[in-house]
Amino acid sequence: MELVALPRKGKVVTFSILYSAPEGFELYTPYAVAEVELENGVKVLGQITDLLPGQKVEEGMEVEAVFRKISEDGEEGLIRYGMKFRPTQKRVFYHYPHQLHDILRVMMFCV
Repeated sequence: MELVALPRKGKVVTFSILYSAPEGFELYTPYAVAEVELENGVKVLGQITDLLPGQKVEEGMEVEAVFRKISEDGEEGLIRYGMKFRPTQKRVFYHYPHQLHDILRVMMFCV
């Protein structure tokens, strides 16, 4: 068996929005799962993450693989991480509000 590095970028081929999730993922609904064709033609399934408010998943949308939390077993249980996909267009705001606050604080300090 040979290890092969897969490209990080690709395009959404088709997708589905899940409103009724499997056990253990109920808190994450609704969320999008997509078939992504990577730059080398390989197709993989993955969750779409980091969408901006009002942004919709579309066929042909360019995405890139990112490392994100997949699930956790309670407050003190095991946390599982893995690959998800996010849109590749330039992002105006960061995913986590505290990051935006830190950026604004640094910008004010530099002025």
